[in-house]
Amino acid sequence: MAASETKTKLEDVLKPFYQRASEAEDRLSRLEASVASNRDAGSEEHLKTISELQAKLEGANAELALEREKAKKLAVENGKLQYRVIHLVHAIREGDAKLESLKGKVRGREIIQGKRGVSLGATLLNNSQLFIKEKNKANGLSSLASRRGGIRKWKNRHC
Repeated sequence: MAASETKTKLEDVLKPFYQRASEAEDRLSRLEASVASNRDAGSEEHLKTISELQAKLEGANAELALEREKAKKLAVENGKLQYRVIHLVHAIREGDAKLESLKGKVRGREIIQGKRGVSLGATLLNNSQLFIKEKNKANGLSSLASRRGGIRKWKNRHC
């Protein structure tokens, strides 16, 4: 009997602990359920946010790719234009040098200045015609005679 009385007393002493443990397990299961439901609701919000951010990122990447293509095209075009500018500057310098050399030759070392509004080609043509006239006068030919002689030579060669 002593063993059964101790067993009963022990059960009476442990009964409030079992009750509290049972209540704690119930509260824990309710908390787990609420956390799980909050996770689902929170994860849906997070998934929406993530998908919106991914969409924005994809749009930005597409725009970046377009801008890079534009930059490549502009770089190629810029290179072509630089090439053209270099050669145009070179041609202008050559033309200026030729003009300077012709200025000294025409009218016996007298410098003829190009008129404003006249192109470089017209100035060179006028200067070369003046040079030919000066040469023909020195040889005793009139301009008409030199033209006729030139026509006769051409007819003899080509006809």
